Amino acid sequence: MKSKFKVYGIYMPIFLIVLPLVVALGTVACIKYLEPSGYFSNSLISNIANGITLGAVIFFLSYIITARKDMRLIPSFASPLNYGPCAIVGTALLFVAVHLFTLTDFSGKNGFIGTYVFILATFALLAVAYFAISAVSVKRRSIRRSDYGILVLIFICAYVAYIFFDGNTPINSPIKIISQMSALAVAVFFLYETRLSLGRERWRPYVAFSFIAALLSAYSSIPAIIVYFASGKIINISIYETVLTFAFFIFTMFKLFLVGELVPERSSKVVEGIIEYANARAEELAPAEEEAPAEEDEADENQMSIADIDLEAEVIDAPTVEEGFLLEQETPLIEETVTEEPAKDAEEAEIQTPEEEEKDDSKE
Repeated sequence: MKSKFKVYGIYMPIFLIVLPLVVALGTVACIKYLEPSGYFSNSLISNIANGITLGAVIFFLSYIITARKDMRLIPSFASPLNYGPCAIVGTALLFVAVHLFTLTDFSGKNGFIGTYVFILATFALLAVAYFAISAVSVKRRSIRRSDYGILVLIFICAYVAYIFFDGNTPINSPIKIISQMSALAVAVFFLYETRLSLGRERWRPYVAFSFIAALLSAYSSIPAIIVYFASGKIINISIYETVLTFAFFIFTMFKLFLVGELVPERSSKVVEGIIEYANARAEELAPAEEEAPAEEDEADENQMSIADIDLEAEVIDAPTVEEGFLLEQETPLIEETVTEEPAKDAEEAEIQTPEEEEKDDSKE
């Protein structure tokens, strides 16, 4: 409960105070002062209850303005707590549909009314599918659920008209007015409930009308149920309508307690904690991983590759500076000997001694 106080702020405590107060006042007024005509013989208590209810409705509407914009509140569809409320509302709708089918009369002047009641009963029967899908579907977005949610909305609006034109109680009866207001609040609630399935949620009006629908449906149904079990009197249009309104109260109440902050799909706080821990651990290990390549570089510097060996071999085989200088000095000497030998032969051929000349002359 503390977490819900934190999420809703002052609105949840006010709701939990106002709800039993107006139900208690309405029950006392219905037991002591309600007449068969649908009016109160002494309207003081009922007026106090109505005034508190009206003030609470205005107060809950202020949630649309005062709620924090950075906090998105969406009800969980994956919680097992959805099963019970969905089953209760679905069962109540089945009984209402059967009851309306039994009231269908196409004969004579009642042909139009009979057709309207038959269509209303059909919508009530189709609306059961919404709560069946809501009980088994865990995804927040569901096109099929949104389609049947529109049928629920149409049924409730049509049922408000059926209550208004019912001839058993006066149009301006306080009981009938409260029944219509509670049904309209539930209809607006399901309008925003259907938007959740389409992914176009408006969470602040959704929460505000969740409070309003729960308060008005409790104020309309719980006193009527207590009076029915205490004296056997039916003060609403029918006991089926009273049970259906009470089922809507249970449904909206559970939705209020299932509301929580919206998180990305397929994620949880546990998963987010694991991811944060992994990121922190990765940052701690990052410096050690950066130092490792430096050690590898030092090891690589001490090691010699095949290319390094070839280069060193060339350096070792290559002559030093002194050896190169000697080679440069020796090479010209060899060249001089090669070039000077033919010159000596030529000189020796040209220069002859006197004896050799005489021999040449004698030969001639």
